Amino acid sequence: MKPQIGDKVTCKHELPAYYSNYGGNGHLIFKPGMIGTVAAIAPKVCLVKKGNVNPRWDRVADFLVVDYQDEIGVTRRVGLDYCNAKII
Repeated sequence: MKPQIGDKVTCKHELPAYYSNYGGNGHLIFKPGMIGTVAAIAPKVCLVKKGNVNPRWDRVADFLVVDYQDEIGVTRRVGLDYCNAKII
């Protein structure tokens, strides 16, 4: 089953959050076991090339926009491909 808006999800493989290492932000990571809520389903600007073997990315045209709380309780946002999402 594909995650829908409002579903609780985690990731299978960690990945950087939006604005990680930008504008004074530290290295912000969404890790397996952290729980987020699907806020939106958005179209990708470009698709991963055929032959990609990275398990964090897929060739689906859409991805999940997920809001989560970091370790200090600040709401962060991350883009999560379907292949890297696990519904809680």
